[in-house]
Amino acid sequence: MNGGRIYAVLLCLGAIPAGMAVQSFDRLPPSWRRVGPRQVAGDYVIQLDKKTKRTGTSSLRIQSTRLDARSFAGVGQAIDAEPYRGSRVRLRGYARISHVSQSAGFWMRIDGPTEVPFDNMSGRPFQGTADWTGADIVLDVPTDAVDIFIGALLTGPGSLWIDDFEFDSVPRSIPTTGRSLSPPPGRVADTANMSPVPANLGFEPGG
Repeated sequence: MNGGRIYAVLLCLGAIPAGMAVQSFDRLPPSWRRVGPRQVAGDYVIQLDKKTKRTGTSSLRIQSTRLDARSFAGVGQAIDAEPYRGSRVRLRGYARISHVSQSAGFWMRIDGPTEVPFDNMSGRPFQGTADWTGADIVLDVPTDAVDIFIGALLTGPGSLWIDDFEFDSVPRSIPTTGRSLSPPPGRVADTANMSPVPANLGFEPGG
């Protein structure tokens, strides 16, 4: 993914505010919100799925509504970066996919005034049809980081189920993924919607 597209993704992630009724078919679990460009919101639906799950009572499904689904849609939540400053953190999760013709994956972005560590699995996406598969994103948290975003994305046609996320600090012996970018001009950290700790990582209806 080139630099211009990465910045476009950075600006789109979090573009739909929490609590905004983008599409009446969306059924998001507590602590999670839809992310992605507003103009293609109707190309995707995001719902809890109690039939297809890895553990617990439900997973979260991101599904295209048309064969020529444009751009991407996903979910995310913001975490206060302060407890993790100067450490290495890992997002681990499990995905199930069906007929994903372009890409699906997890994402993590760390906002701050000097650099933006970022990974959306663009170089190792989930594609095609596959049962539950685990994947990790590992990034270093700058000492001046403000917030950490985690979530999952579907680009183009297909279905993505996600379940059993984990988020924690890890030793420096575990290699990082992704890369660090300069903050896009005018980017403001989303401090209003931060959670002090990751929440509802199992995508359960009651949180």
